[in-house]
Amino acid sequence: MQNQASTKPVVLSAEHASVHFGALKAVNDVSMQVRQGERHVIIGTNGAGKTTLFNLIAGDLRLTSGKIILFGEDVTNKLPRERARMGLRRTYQTSAVFNSMTVRENLYMSLLGEKSPRKWLDPFHGISRDRDMMAEVEQCAEKILLKDNLETRAINLSHGQRRQLELGQALIVEPRLILFDEPASGLSAEEREMMQRMIADLDSEKLTLVMIEHDMDIAFSVADHIIVMFEGQLIAEGSPAEIRNNSQVREIYLGGRFDDKSNS
Repeated sequence: MQNQASTKPVVLSAEHASVHFGALKAVNDVSMQVRQGERHVIIGTNGAGKTTLFNLIAGDLRLTSGKIILFGEDVTNKLPRERARMGLRRTYQTSAVFNSMTVRENLYMSLLGEKSPRKWLDPFHGISRDRDMMAEVEQCAEKILLKDNLETRAINLSHGQRRQLELGQALIVEPRLILFDEPASGLSAEEREMMQRMIADLDSEKLTLVMIEHDMDIAFSVADHIIVMFEGQLIAEGSPAEIRNNSQVREIYLGGRFDDKSNS
């Protein structure tokens, strides 16, 4: 299994990535590789540098030193929109959806921006006539379990449904890599189970996933590979079993205790 995985192309590399804010080393000399189709989960205490690392990968922050390589190309100096055109998408800790629009319209707008950006000047002029796009919207809504909510305005969705919609906005453009920031944050037990199922069902042949997650049940159930950060540094990485049994992780991140029900 490991040998087979190692033959897959590397889609994301961070090479000695660092960003410093004065004396604060928010991300300090982090190197990592993610191969096509893998599910990497980044864990760590608050302030460990996880979201800052996402910001560096997505281009929302500039590196102080080091490199970011996407799909074999150095993107260290590329803008977020340039990285998006290469097939990178990300979500945020707070759902970024259009509150006044329906689920259908939110998904349509995401698809429109990818396929027909000029239509943004008058986005809904042809919404009823874009049958191919509507078919894609409805397929995506079914995938994120919102098929029955297509005409519901986003402001009326539950917190969990908004997270599902945000995932749909990323998925509908058929990205190659998604950075998923705390998908289970604030979800009920039932919503967490639903989110876990959706993540597990994503097509690993086409889509690579890097996720920040505090819910250990989700992190350890969906991950192929876990990265542990502490005070801006990568302190451990490996399979879920290896991380579960890593004494440094147990001491620093989990306070010396770990079991399947931990949600630290």
